[in-house]
Amino acid sequence: METANFLQEIPKILLVALIVYISYYYYKYFTRENPLPGPFPLPLIGNIHQVLKNGSFDMSKFQAKYGDLCEFYAGSQHFILLSNDDLIQKIMKPTVNSSFHNRVNDDNEGLEEIGLLNTGLAFNNNYDNWRFHCKFYTKVMMSPSLIEQSVIVVQNSFLEMEKYWNDLGEDTIFEFNHWMKQYFFDTIFIISTSNSAYALANYY
Repeated sequence: METANFLQEIPKILLVALIVYISYYYYKYFTRENPLPGPFPLPLIGNIHQVLKNGSFDMSKFQAKYGDLCEFYAGSQHFILLSNDDLIQKIMKPTVNSSFHNRVNDDNEGLEEIGLLNTGLAFNNNYDNWRFHCKFYTKVMMSPSLIEQSVIVVQNSFLEMEKYWNDLGEDTIFEFNHWMKQYFFDTIFIISTSNSAYALANYY
């Protein structure tokens, strides 16, 4: 009898939990710091139904409707979209006196899994470590010829990795973090020495 009563109460409990979640979701939304233009999110899914249409993200439509700086939600995860080159350069500019040091959350599991969190410049929230890399990058890595070579190497290495993925087939289970380590090693080695380490080829 008690079990039957409990089962009857489950829909009520779920309804109360859903109302609490929706209330908290919109409380966080309406009290967020520095609100930006963007579509109104729905609980649980955010703006996924608006961001992804036909499996692709059309940035031009967002830019035309909400401007160069706007925001959207994927579930409860908040994203800021920059569509202006000047804004991106201002934020990503590798200067020690920049106001934009912390660029990612410390609990970003994706970046941590592939070994990019708190390393280098782009995703490094450790200020002292970031400052050291920033000085090195500014003095050594900013020559136009090296930048041009780096862009070519990054593209060629990714095309090589993509070719290996295609050869392995769709049924293969990829250990993405291992592939990315080989990719970064190959890329950095070629940029540094102008010779290939064949890390991707050996891992393939």
